[in-house]
Amino acid sequence: MVSAWNDFLFAFVLISSDAKKVLPTGLATYGQSNNDYTALFAMATLTTVPIVILFMIFQRYLVGGLAAGSVKA
Repeated sequence: MVSAWNDFLFAFVLISSDAKKVLPTGLATYGQSNNDYTALFAMATLTTVPIVILFMIFQRYLVGGLAAGSVKA
């Protein structure tokens, strides 16, 4: 989890162009400059839903890979 926070922090600090920002840094910037919480929560939901769907699709492969790596041959 710490490495994911560092990825956000580096992108947040180093990318100044709005066209090059990734979704989490764009949401953070939008949240700082705007008080429209309805739009902010809608954008956060639209950012999160595809990731959750992909996780649900590939969960069996992730769990299978983790279990296969734990078996001592």
